[in-house]
Amino acid sequence: MVDASKQFFLTEIKNLKQPISLHIATDGITFCPNGKFREVTAAGIGEVVLGTWRYDSSVNKVFMHSHSKSCIKPEDSSIDPEGNICKPGYKICKDGSSEFECEEVDSEYELNWEDLIDRGGPPSRYTSCN
Repeated sequence: MVDASKQFFLTEIKNLKQPISLHIATDGITFCPNGKFREVTAAGIGEVVLGTWRYDSSVNKVFMHSHSKSCIKPEDSSIDPEGNICKPGYKICKDGSSEFECEEVDSEYELNWEDLIDRGGPPSRYTSCN
């Protein structure tokens, strides 16, 4: 099942026409056909990261470039003191129909998608980029 899941992900990501996501528990990454992604960690209380992704077929690797990360307004920090408190100059990010406070980030990394499938199971089509 795992090998089939990996092959399915590779086949889809090479020419993505519909959103696809990878999950481990409440954490997930949704890949959108327009080259954007949305990563949610610790859904509901955690972070949302927005950015772009690209697939390099010569090495079968997915590279992620994070552009913005959600944060908690300083006046709301008593709600979740462990969260990422916004630094001065934060902005409002829009992702589909949702809006949230966020900060600009500039981080590029290789996504270990095989490990995500090993630990979290097969990719899901039951996702949206709206």
